Amino acid sequence: DLPITIRMVLTHTSSINDNNEYISSLYGCGDQTDLSFEEYLKNCYDTMGIKYDTTNFGNYKPGDKWEYCNSNYVLIAYLVEQISKKPFTDYCRENLLVPLEMNESSYLYSELDMANVAVNYISEEEASLSPEHPRIDHVSIKGKNATCHYTWPGYPDGGLHTSIPQFANFIIMLI
Repeated sequence: DLPITIRMVLTHTSSINDNNEYISSLYGCGDQTDLSFEEYLKNCYDTMGIKYDTTNFGNYKPGDKWEYCNSNYVLIAYLVEQISKKPFTDYCRENLLVPLEMNESSYLYSELDMANVAVNYISEEEASLSPEHPRIDHVSIKGKNATCHYTWPGYPDGGLHTSIPQFANFIIMLI
């Protein structure tokens, strides 16, 4: 057995696969923080986990193949918490968002002024293709229904809520 490195996790060559059915079942309106990163990872990747399956791992050696995996970012967030001894959102706020003056950005809806958060709208056809996206049926514009502000417990996979000007601060840091 080859060890899985942080580089492999960050570059999607870890051989870890998402359990998409499980991920879809975890989506809900608002912050979904009841299931910890550790619990999610144990559920999927511990042989005693309630959602463990051999298909949660690729049939190739770590490092041999690229395959996108949202759960890689859940693993990174879990490692951040273990190493820093802080909740992931606190660590990101202190070490990334505040220094970059991204003071209106967060992974959690509960930390945002919801009056400034855009609303998603999906058509009936889109809703039938993506039933995991909860809808607000009483709000409709041009045949599209509003969705609630939804997420899943693996929000570090791309769930940072920000504005274009604040995201520009992050891009400038990278340049």
